[in-house]
Amino acid sequence: MSSLRVRVMVLVFVLFSTAIPCVWAGESSSHEAKLPHTLALNIPLNSYIYGYLDKLAALGYLEEMSTGTKPYTRLQAARWVEKIAARAKEKGGLEAYATDMLATLEREFQPERAELRGAPREMGIALKEWTASGAYYHGDSLKEIGTKATWQPLNTNNGGYRLADGLSAYTQLTLAGSVNENLLVSVTPRVKVGDNTSAEIQNGYVKTKVNNMEIEVGKEDAWWGQGTRGGRSLTNNAEAVTSLKLSNMDAIDSRIFGPAYLSVRYGVLEQDRSDVKYPSLVGLRLDFVPSDTFTFGLSRMDIVGGQGRMLNRSSMKDFLFGKNADVGDDQWDTQAGMDFRWRLKNDTQVYGEVYGEDAAGILPSELSELAGVYFPRLSSSGDWDATLEWAHTRPCWYVHGVYTNGWTYKDNILGDAMGADALRYYAGINRYCPGIVYGVNLERVVQNVNGPVTQTVDSFWLSAQYRLAEALFVKAQAGVAGIKNANFEQGRSGHSYLASVTVSKEFF
Repeated sequence: MSSLRVRVMVLVFVLFSTAIPCVWAGESSSHEAKLPHTLALNIPLNSYIYGYLDKLAALGYLEEMSTGTKPYTRLQAARWVEKIAARAKEKGGLEAYATDMLATLEREFQPERAELRGAPREMGIALKEWTASGAYYHGDSLKEIGTKATWQPLNTNNGGYRLADGLSAYTQLTLAGSVNENLLVSVTPRVKVGDNTSAEIQNGYVKTKVNNMEIEVGKEDAWWGQGTRGGRSLTNNAEAVTSLKLSNMDAIDSRIFGPAYLSVRYGVLEQDRSDVKYPSLVGLRLDFVPSDTFTFGLSRMDIVGGQGRMLNRSSMKDFLFGKNADVGDDQWDTQAGMDFRWRLKNDTQVYGEVYGEDAAGILPSELSELAGVYFPRLSSSGDWDATLEWAHTRPCWYVHGVYTNGWTYKDNILGDAMGADALRYYAGINRYCPGIVYGVNLERVVQNVNGPVTQTVDSFWLSAQYRLAEALFVKAQAGVAGIKNANFEQGRSGHSYLASVTVSKEFF
């Protein structure tokens, strides 16, 4: 069967899966005030906006729970900002650091907030963001167990960007805007300087819509799940995969589980894999918000097909229903599971993920788990907070007998950088002042837990984010990682060091 044919078959499956939001397009939830089915630009995953929104929401100024699917859209965030402002007014004001956060968000989303009140959208493509980053890194890239991937301690979840041993830097611009009410465009070219100077399109996409269904084509960092340091199947640890993405713009009423959001992705991995060329990456995720204190998501993602592994009519049925093929004849590698976040009465949040990979009969043969607790009020004002997180993967997680490169794209794990047969323990504490956030972070990653030689990486880093002006931010990080049994060689020790500064200017 031709490569084109199998991709068409998978695409039909994807389109069929999105029939639900099309059918429900007229059954929008009353969970949020909104304009009817309005396109909006996405918020990049590295934006300060996520930290500000999450903090204000955790303090109790946003009653509803945000889902585990990122990126958020600007219009979605603008609605939350309006609700936070209204809630803050009801409560009689915010602490100084939170007042600064809210004022910054209100300025950031002024165009979208005006649009929510009925103002016309400004058309045209314009400069939206400029970023420059420089770093000094010393240390080796470390092997992963069972896959062709490697990773750099202190440098994960960074869109696949690898630091040179020594000095490296990049600068990028984001140009974006509305061509008309039914077409949005965004492109982020980047120039990198390090071991090799190069220019590339870091992210870029085109969006349109049909009723309540948003259709996006391009590449952009995404995150599925509730983890702080990693997710089971999809994070921005690897470079974004060029994909077709379909999702509902406004919440739909699932009747049983409240407001619901559907996201479907279809992309093609790289040609120069050493296992199977051009396999597809197909994913489907549903998020539900049954109450203002609880949200959960269900997702499935597959590496499927590729050159010499094309699906036929019979195998397509097995693929759709998650049945494994005989050993050696596999044409897909499946991950599926659920994640959740629950806010307790004292604003403490408990979250977790449980996913399975492959199958033994109808049950997953490998599990991966993540559990975390977020304490938004270590102090009464909330100017101190903390996160504790634990994650676990089993020996065959991200590993496959046919797709021997593993759950990877361009030698980076698509999900959690900790890789297979690993444990991670993480603790982070933040201090908030007006315009400034300081962080202290500790992490232990233990790899090849069940193997003859265990690699342990203990990392410590300090972080800071300064708002220098209305929309000018500086982020700084400095850290050290101690490595025991480096690259799974008994007795080999080492260290990695990182110091970086990133300056970003927003133009919205």
